[in-house]
Amino acid sequence: MPSHSELIASNKEPDKIRSILGADALCYQTINGLVDAIGLTKQETCLSCLTGEYPTPLAQKLVNEMLIKPQSPGQARYWETHQ
Repeated sequence: MPSHSELIASNKEPDKIRSILGADALCYQTINGLVDAIGLTKQETCLSCLTGEYPTPLAQKLVNEMLIKPQSPGQARYWETHQ
């Protein structure tokens, strides 16, 4: 899974992303809209990657540390080197 800094939306405006993708339009789904669309409750769905709220203290710690220390291109991801 990519780190936050590796995601296209981490450093590009929606119009730039739309252009890169060759899309006519670009819009973002709300969390509530996603939950409604899949037909499960928030409690039945892992939304951690979208909300930043992880279910375990260790997962939350890893994400918090990744956000503080951005990854350089070609550098191993935090969880690949800190077991």
